[in-house]
Amino acid sequence: MAKKKESTLTSWEDVNLQLKKLADLEIQKRTLENQETEETNKIKERFMQQTNAVVDEINAIEKNITLFAEQNRSEFTKKRTKKLTFGSISFRSTRKISVKNAAAAIASLKQMNMDEYIRATESVDKEALLALNDNELAPLSKAGISVKRGDEITIKLDIVQIASNNQTVA
Repeated sequence: MAKKKESTLTSWEDVNLQLKKLADLEIQKRTLENQETEETNKIKERFMQQTNAVVDEINAIEKNITLFAEQNRSEFTKKRTKKLTFGSISFRSTRKISVKNAAAAIASLKQMNMDEYIRATESVDKEALLALNDNELAPLSKAGISVKRGDEITIKLDIVQIASNNQTVA
């Protein structure tokens, strides 16, 4: 049989000191995360400038190729693809659906009995179910809905207080 673990703390004063240590570590962690974010942003900014120049050149070349292909569209009447040494250019037929007013479109589809073209997402509203009392929840157990009860220990740090104490001490 496994031995039950016991705390090394012996008093509430020990707990309070551990809370202070925990808050200090949390402050240190946040400071490091902020430094990490700042450094990451600097690196991203440096590479973003270089990347933007390359992306601009890519877009200009693609636009120029597209213009040339459109000007020579007559060459794509029999074959929809032109193979070249370093790639190919194709004209493809595409279709897209545009919906300006979703509510009106849904109403029209329902009126025409075209419900299969309407997406509906359903999910259980757990927050609303938590508002029910035990008598109201009892019949739902047949549907596999139950409430799990338990106690959770919450540790809430007074970081503002500890941070201000650290500044006055330092």
